[in-house]
Order: sequence, then structure tokens, then C-alpha cells
Amino acid sequence: MTRFSKYPDKSIKDLTKAALDRVIADAGVKLSDIESAWFSNSGWGFSFGQDCIRGEVALRPAGLQGLPITNVENACAGGSTALHHAWLEVASGQYECVLSIGAEKGYLEDKEKMFKGFSAGFDVENAEAHIKTLQAIADSLKPENLKDDAGGAGKNRSAFMDIYSAFCRWHMQRYGTTREQIALIASKDHFHSSMNPYAQFQKLMSVEEILAAREVSWPLTVPMYEQAPGK
Repeated sequence: MTRFSKYPDKSIKDLTKAALDRVIADAGVKLSDIESAWFSNSGWGFSFGQDCIRGEVALRPAGLQGLPITNVENACAGGSTALHHAWLEVASGQYECVLSIGAEKGYLEDKEKMFKGFSAGFDVENAEAHIKTLQAIADSLKPENLKDDAGGAGKNRSAFMDIYSAFCRWHMQRYGTTREQIALIASKDHFHSSMNPYAQFQKLMSVEEILAAREVSWPLTVPMYEQAPGK
């Protein structure tokens, strides 16, 4: 792995090579032992224009070419999908040594473009209907005096922030979950990430600090999102 960060000075090729070098060292194999590769990436095309042959482009500078390279684009499940198929190739007896690897650069200085990239992670043909359904859920469960910044989704925050908050409101209504309990989970996760050298956020945070932090989409604050999958 490489540490989760923005890396404005590094390319997908750089991040791929850094991870591959660590894979080779950890596995105790040589590049020449790899018979097939599965490369996971979802945003390189939208953000930087690299489509069609992402894995081939990313792996060639690292010394891998002349072998089957399959590209996987499956949003947050991309890495596990690549691993699944690499495992299948070994389990089937087709190959003995298969590489599963991925790299992603989710940060862009153009925030609106960056958040639009996240919005591509659901059914765009039915996006309006999905958004209306989620908004109805969110509106029906929010406090009476709360005013949501509905226009902010896709501009100053990812649309997924609103999706997460809508499901949180549903969970709160159905199970009686409180903001304090959500903050407790985030505090626990921050504790664990403080011990992980590859984690993006390594700061201990109390429940009180998390509740007092900037709100993104009620009931969730920034530190709650920092521990969310697929943020």
C-alpha cells in the first residue's frame, strides 16, 4: 500500500509502482514470475482522460508488459473485484502467480469536477429519481428547524455525503440511533487509524470533538465522514 493522501505531485503510474515494489518485496517473488495482472481504477478516465488501457499504461513503467492485463472499473468494489478474479485464475489452475493491484487519485483542484466524478458512481439514467427518493427520506427524518443545503451536493461536497446522511436518518428513526453513538463509532475508528501508518487521518478525536466539528449533512460531521468507506 501507499499512504492514503492527495499526492498532487505523483501520477497513477508513480503510485502503482510504489505499491508494486512493496508487493514484490512482501511476496518474495520476481516481476518475471507474474503471469497475469488485474488492474483496478475508476477515475483516471474522467479526471485525466486515460481510458481503455489503464492497467497497461500504469504497469509498463514498473516493468510489467507482454502479459495479460485486465482492467477493472467497479467503484468502491474495484479492488476486491480485481482480487476476486486474480484468485479465480490461480484457483482454476490457469496461472500460478497473478497480480491484483489498483491505484486512484480522487482529489482535483477543480472541486466541482471532482464531486461530479463521485456522482458517476450510481445509475446516472435514473439519477433524478434516486435523488428525489433519497431527498424525501432525508426530509421526512430531519428536525423541523433544520435547513439542508440541497444545492451543495456535487458542488461543495460529494453527492454521497447526502446519501450517507439520508441512510443515517433512516437508521436513527428505525432503531433509535443517536448522534452520540455515531460519534462514538467515529472516535473508535480514529483511535485505530492513529496506529496505522498508511491511514490518511491519524489523529485521536474524542466524541465531544467529533460532535462539535463542522457539519456536512445532518447528522454527520466532517470527522464522521473521514471514517466512512468510499468517502
